Amino acid sequence: MITQTILALYQERDLPFWQKLQDNLRGWLELDLIEKSQLKSQDLFSYPAIFSLEKVTTNLPVLVLDAHADFCDTFRDIGRFLRQLSSPLDNLPFRMTLYAPTGAVRWSNHRSDGQFFSEDEPISPLENWIIEAIKDSPQHSLHLPLALDQENQIIFHSYQGLYDKNQHLTGILFYVHDLKPLLATYLNDSGQALVGWSDTTSGASISNHFFEEDDFL
Repeated sequence: MITQTILALYQERDLPFWQKLQDNLRGWLELDLIEKSQLKSQDLFSYPAIFSLEKVTTNLPVLVLDAHADFCDTFRDIGRFLRQLSSPLDNLPFRMTLYAPTGAVRWSNHRSDGQFFSEDEPISPLENWIIEAIKDSPQHSLHLPLALDQENQIIFHSYQGLYDKNQHLTGILFYVHDLKPLLATYLNDSGQALVGWSDTTSGASISNHFFEEDDFL
C-alpha cells in the first residue's frame, strides 16, 4: 500500500473524533489535523486528498465522513476511498516521493531508489541541507549522482522544488532516473561520441567510470 498523509479538516467541536481516528489509523495512514479556519491555500499542495465531516470546495479528492458512524464502516469507507487514489505512478521503475516543505513524507510509490533493498526500507524525511540547497538553487532543484558500480545504469537522485504563483514553496518532488538511455538517445540522434576530456571534442567530452564509449557505438 502507498504511504500517504491525508489532510483532515476539523472544527473545534469535532476534534475528539479526529484524534480518535488519527490514533486508530496510525501505522496504516497518517492524518494531519488542521482546523478549517486556519487552512491556507498553500497547505493543499502538500496532500493527495482531504478528509472532512462536511463538503469542501477544492480540486483535491474529498472523503466526507460521518462522525456518528460505526468505526468499522468508517474504516471501510476510507479503504475504498484510498484504493480509488491509486496512480499509474505506482508502476514507475524507480521511486517518486512528494515531500512537504518541511521535508516530511507526503506520498511515495515506494519503488527502488536505485540502491539494493531500498524498497524494504522506510522513507526518511528530507535532510535540511537538501531543502536549503533547493531553495538556494536558481532552478530550485538538486541532482545527485548515485555512486554505484553498475555498468548498465547511471542513476541520479533529483529533487525539484514546487512553488506556487506567489513563489511559496509548497512541496518537493523527489524522483530517481537512469541517465544512460537518455544519454545514448542524445548521442545517437546528434551523431556525437564520448571521448576523453580535451579542449577539442567531437561532441560530449566525458571520461569517468560511469561512461564507457563502447556502450554508445
